[in-house]
Amino acid sequence: MNNIGDCQMDVSNSRSYSQNSEQHDQASSREVDVGEIPLEGVREDVYGRSVPVYVMLPLDTVNADGVFRYASAQWFLSALRELKNSGIHGVAVDVWWGAVERKPRMYDFSGYKQLFELLVALDLKIQVVLAFHACGGNVGDNAEVPLPHWVLSCGERDPDIFYTDRPREFSPGRRNPECISLFADTESGILRGRSPIQCYVDFMKAFRDEFILHGDGMYYDAIGEIVLGTGPCGELRYPSYPEMNGWRFPGIGEFQCYDRRALASLARAAEAAGHPEWGHNGPPDVGHYNSTPDDTVFFRGWDGTWATEYGKFFLDWYSQALVDHGDRMLHAASTVFCIHDLKTPRSDTMESGRRSDSLDLGGGDMRTSKSISCNDFVGISSESPRETTDDLSMNSPKTSASDPGTVYQNTVATGLPSRGPSYASFRSSTSVSDGLNTMEEWIWPSPQGKPVNMNLKIAGIHWWYHTKSHAAELTAGYYNCDGRNGYDGIISLCARYGVALTLTCVEMCDSQHPPEALCGPEGLLRTVKESAFKAGLPLAGENALPCFMPNAIDESALQRIVYNTQPLGTPLEEQKSLDSKKSDQKDDDDQMIDDEVQRQYNAQFLPPMRSFTFLRLTTDMMSDTYQNQWKRFMKLMSRNALRFKTSQRWRRDLGFE
Repeated sequence: MNNIGDCQMDVSNSRSYSQNSEQHDQASSREVDVGEIPLEGVREDVYGRSVPVYVMLPLDTVNADGVFRYASAQWFLSALRELKNSGIHGVAVDVWWGAVERKPRMYDFSGYKQLFELLVALDLKIQVVLAFHACGGNVGDNAEVPLPHWVLSCGERDPDIFYTDRPREFSPGRRNPECISLFADTESGILRGRSPIQCYVDFMKAFRDEFILHGDGMYYDAIGEIVLGTGPCGELRYPSYPEMNGWRFPGIGEFQCYDRRALASLARAAEAAGHPEWGHNGPPDVGHYNSTPDDTVFFRGWDGTWATEYGKFFLDWYSQALVDHGDRMLHAASTVFCIHDLKTPRSDTMESGRRSDSLDLGGGDMRTSKSISCNDFVGISSESPRETTDDLSMNSPKTSASDPGTVYQNTVATGLPSRGPSYASFRSSTSVSDGLNTMEEWIWPSPQGKPVNMNLKIAGIHWWYHTKSHAAELTAGYYNCDGRNGYDGIISLCARYGVALTLTCVEMCDSQHPPEALCGPEGLLRTVKESAFKAGLPLAGENALPCFMPNAIDESALQRIVYNTQPLGTPLEEQKSLDSKKSDQKDDDDQMIDDEVQRQYNAQFLPPMRSFTFLRLTTDMMSDTYQNQWKRFMKLMSRNALRFKTSQRWRRDLGFE
């Protein structure tokens, strides 16, 4: 789902489009300038030659009623065949919570089974997005799939299960029903006798049982990876820039910490910090959704509150609560799936990062064990795990009250992902629900089945990146500002569980955006790439905005994707000096590179992206003119895991210089 606000830009001024065959021919001739050069560090036996491409299916492929909409649509079948022939690895599909669990604890995957059977027949891999959020109300949403109606009904009785923005004059904060607030994760009994985390676990278990354990391996073999939804648009972030609340690009957004559980957590953290006065409310003078940083006292570059002791306290609490939510979600997934460790050995030298002292996912008796594996799960379970040899070592956590703001250092001695403790069954505490007995026993599952690749997604929030405070990132929960890398905590978390990370905005460059928004997608991508590389974590990418539109193709964006997903040879600060040396050393045909300069490029590199997910399949994309451009793009991606030689002129044409 598209989530970057640049759709509000005047695209006719900010992007170049090719709209006829003559322009396509010009684009093709320009690609002749792009060739491969061998990078000593980029090993073909490790990375292969290609960056696998997934294509997102339409948002309503399976609609809110659980129906596969395109089962009899000839264009859909033809499109999948064309895409398969062009060389795509597979397709990405949202498995909507609201479409599957329309009644509590009753899971209807019939529409998805019908879709998956078609994809299996076409030999296409499936990137499954476990979508615990609603569709509709964000940039690019052209379908409506709400949260389950019974969840919305619970929200009517307890509106504080939803994220809430700051109160306005004469009115409380507005509730956002796109997803459940992370501060309610472990609240017992609020969703018909279960906590939100318990609901997520039950959903994942139902999916696993349907598609991993059953079907004679047919579905399992087709599932390339599972993207774990952790927030709005499936991303690990706060819903800080919702269009339905009036946000427009490039507004800084607003903090989402005004539901009663969030404020209680803030008060506890302030008390622990010795400043109870800091816990009465969110920060003052933060502006509104469409403010600029300098419109506010909190975010302004010089003497802004964000850089004070209070500001650092608040931002640390706010961002760490997000990381802890990701920890709880990944731990929950690890009790259902056997997660394949995707880290490289390089990550063994990295600190595993902070985590909650206790992952109490809903209350009750917590019991720990010394180890947990797919065939040796300790704790009460109603299941009989399948046999496997995948033993995973784990550390027992410290025992303390569960709170999103409580953290401790966890060391993974083996280098394998820490799975956290196993838990015995427990009962939900009593609360009012629609006639359901809230004292029903809820039992933790055990991880079963063959290992699956898992992925976590973060948003490419690039506007106001070239300011000191990075205001738009701060409101989304990424504590990334002058002198601080706000993505290390999330990357360390993913490395600890052995899951990959996906970043959006891979098709962008700085110069395509309005100068006054001080956007920095290039620097953001570089920061995340370097941090992931240090952690030994594979990084994947997505485009945030569509490249194929009615009567228009953003062919520059396609070529930026090619450039940004390939191995990168040097840090940004060294790029210009090396480019200058290359320019001096080249002969007339622009192909030769001085041996010493080449050696410098070979000395350090960032590996290619693990995969790329393309937004999105449409009927327009399948026209002959568009397919010609798509096939050229796929040809480049098919050898993109090796480094391309790119001239200054080529990068300048794409807006990078």
